Amino acid sequence: MEEKMTSNSQVSPEEGRQVVNVMEHVSEKALIEIVGDLSLEDKEFCEKETKQILELLSPKQFAALLLETVTVIDLFGAEQAGEIVVGRLVMNRKPKNKSVNVLAETILDVGMLVMLLAIPATVARHFGYEIEDFDGNPIPEDKLCVTVVIIDGQTRYLAIRKLREKYPSLVLSNVYAYFPLHWVGLTKMLQAINLKVFTWTNSDFISGLRGVGLKPEVEKALAYIQSLEQRGYNFTAACEWGTLVKGIIRKTLLVRAMNKPDADLEYENSEYAMDIHQEA
Repeated sequence: MEEKMTSNSQVSPEEGRQVVNVMEHVSEKALIEIVGDLSLEDKEFCEKETKQILELLSPKQFAALLLETVTVIDLFGAEQAGEIVVGRLVMNRKPKNKSVNVLAETILDVGMLVMLLAIPATVARHFGYEIEDFDGNPIPEDKLCVTVVIIDGQTRYLAIRKLREKYPSLVLSNVYAYFPLHWVGLTKMLQAINLKVFTWTNSDFISGLRGVGLKPEVEKALAYIQSLEQRGYNFTAACEWGTLVKGIIRKTLLVRAMNKPDADLEYENSEYAMDIHQEA
């Protein structure tokens, strides 16, 4: 009986390999759910660039690694010391002056309560995004390796800059930024932070498509529509002038394209439409 039980409980090498393969598949699937289907190569690049910033700043006590995984930067300390450049994504909406002023008064009253979320500029460029400083100037290529891009917290950063300009002697010693707790693609990161938290309207969804790999002619058409809206056209008129198709471009289509750049975005009359409008 004992021999029979032992024999029945044995697993063949082939069955063992199948069990291991299933376990590896489950682990891989769980990892993909966490990192947003980020390739291993991209993940390693993000981690390498994060480490480079940490190694640059930590000897001068402008950065630290907390709990073995969280990189925190003394953002203003490092910037004032000339160790880093602080930048932004060109495609991100610029905060309104009213919001900046209100937040500046709040920070003056209670101080900084929340850290900013940032990433190395080299990571932003790796994912195809354009970068500029907060005065609208492009950042030179040789400065990207020492540039930190604010992903969440532009209004706070500008509010602090305003306070520094208004009160030069004001000491703001707790302006910190942290790098993501785990890495996902930048487009997915921006969607998670902005699209699912704040209400986007009209061409904000077009801004969200920057750098996702659309066809050049589609990018050109969408950029033209956005430029018309910025010049005072309502969104419906801008869409109709940019595509020669009645009605607006639906946001559901634009959101779908954020995750799938080859989605059904085709504006075959856009080149003709732009020529007509410019001649009108």
